[in-house]
Amino acid sequence: AKILIAEDETVMQDIIADYMRRGGHTCFTVGDGEDALMLLKTNPMDLMILDGGPSHRALAREAMALGLVTRAGLEVRARRVLELILKTG
Repeated sequence: AKILIAEDETVMQDIIADYMRRGGHTCFTVGDGEDALMLLKTNPMDLMILDGGPSHRALAREAMALGLVTRAGLEVRARRVLELILKTG
């Protein structure tokens, strides 16, 4: 799957992207909602992983309304993903 990771902390971007790539996914990382929307307009994604900030929640709503993601309504908080990665190794 093509996954967009919208997270303002680059360390978190790298951790999540590395984990997803190990699963065979193609990952794109951005630091804010504006960059994410620009990327989505030229490169629709299958899934977005967001850090849950207000700008990213607005991004999720706008991207779904425009049909730029195929899995509508899915938002995962990056810190929770990190916790799961650390717990499951």
